[in-house]
Amino acid sequence: MIKVHRALISVSDKQGLVSFAKGLEELGVEIIATSGTAGELAAAGIRVRSVEEVFDSPELAGGRVKTLHPDLFAAILAPGSELGEDGGEHQKPLAPIDLVIVNFYPFAQVARSVTPSVSKEQELSEDAVEAIDIGGPAMARAAAKNWSRVAVLVEPAQYEPVLDELTNNNGALSRETRRNLAANVFRHCARYDREIGRWLAAEVVSLPASIGIGLTKVADLRYGENPHQRAALYVEGSDPDAGLAGYRQLAGVPLSYTNFLDLDAAHGIAMEYEEPACTIIKHCNPCGVGRGGSVAEAYERALATDPRSAFGGIIGLNRPVEPELASTIASRFYDLVFAPAFDREALDILKEKKRLRVMTSLSPGTSARTFDLRSIEGGVLVQEADRVSDDVTEWRVVTRRAPTDEELDALSFAWRVVRHVRSNAVVISNSVQTLGIGAGQMSRVEPVELAIKKAAFAGLNLVGAVMASDGFFPFPDSIEMAAAAQISAVVQPGGSRRDKEVIAAADEFGIAMVFTGVRHFKH
Repeated sequence: MIKVHRALISVSDKQGLVSFAKGLEELGVEIIATSGTAGELAAAGIRVRSVEEVFDSPELAGGRVKTLHPDLFAAILAPGSELGEDGGEHQKPLAPIDLVIVNFYPFAQVARSVTPSVSKEQELSEDAVEAIDIGGPAMARAAAKNWSRVAVLVEPAQYEPVLDELTNNNGALSRETRRNLAANVFRHCARYDREIGRWLAAEVVSLPASIGIGLTKVADLRYGENPHQRAALYVEGSDPDAGLAGYRQLAGVPLSYTNFLDLDAAHGIAMEYEEPACTIIKHCNPCGVGRGGSVAEAYERALATDPRSAFGGIIGLNRPVEPELASTIASRFYDLVFAPAFDREALDILKEKKRLRVMTSLSPGTSARTFDLRSIEGGVLVQEADRVSDDVTEWRVVTRRAPTDEELDALSFAWRVVRHVRSNAVVISNSVQTLGIGAGQMSRVEPVELAIKKAAFAGLNLVGAVMASDGFFPFPDSIEMAAAAQISAVVQPGGSRRDKEVIAAADEFGIAMVFTGVRHFKH
């Protein structure tokens, strides 16, 4: 345990700051702060010294340089209990800083606050550039590097648990706490830098002024969404085996337009997982997803989610199919099944179902498409494909209780599924199978209701399950419903004006909640 004697505070987000600083003051912690933060604290009657006074360092460059001073960083990076204890004759007798509280300029919010246009583009760019924080990340990284002596907080949600520990330990923090706080800093900085990098890249390499698409027809389809609509499959360029067109049909009647849409949805989910996995798709939404020690086990788990809706669906598998699984599949009615390969006997079993389409691919990888295109009346909408990777280590715990390792594994599974479900979407799961899926609803609470209802209909136990939402929860009602169903953890993007209320509801029910900072709407 190391006792905190001196804290440096420099925050953009003042949420919870005053009560936290009062708690530090009551513990006898000396508080040093940058000008804006110091003014806020002083107005609340808290004793505070300014950075300029302590380090004889006036703000420079119109306030852009507040904390980039050698003495300040020496006070953070000093290895021992007293600065200069290594005996250097030129060391200044400045007392070390034991606790750093800093959060960064809200770059993402500023960069997204105005929709760019020809007239506003330059103004928006300047505002976003000004919102790129320099001193905050530098101080946070310095403190995190010296975590063996210094604790560092970068999010208001950390104030309460850290103050509780300080209060319970006579103003000291444990080694484990300091290390965990430091690890969070580097994840936080990486996320912050990535947002800036993506924005800069988008500024330099925007969507092209014109798009030329050369499409070659490779097959006429049975019909479109309805029998009265004609349809065909085209590929970009002249390669007849590009993408899903490269799938080979081994049995069954020809594919329709909707079969290819469902095949695309099934392919996207099945290829998410390195372990044996299965998804069952209906109308471009998963009825269920499972993973397991074998693809047969994964199939049984996927089917268990919603066996009624699976009727007439499409099965996507990421492992070869053996005869036993083929017999199980053939015992129910499906439109299509695809897998990397089929055992000869398994294929013969499936061929007995005359209308069942059996598909395989020589290159079952994920799509490398750059853009998504969708036709509208008189034009085409173009967007970048949703290729953002979902790194669990970058998720932010916002509740008092963090998810357990088992819950985090389940949250990761659910989050990888929900990004493929039509919005508004909610997925309830454990770590190996979906338990309830709510898709394509008009409000955020309705998919929760639907997912819970489907789980009940299938006789699945939700005690200790987790829940993923493709968008933020605008009200606490969804969390209250999850708590009533005994769901223990939730993952969502965050970003609602009522995030605090939603987090408070989760805390009230002991639910662990994490924010991804990334939304995966799929309309």
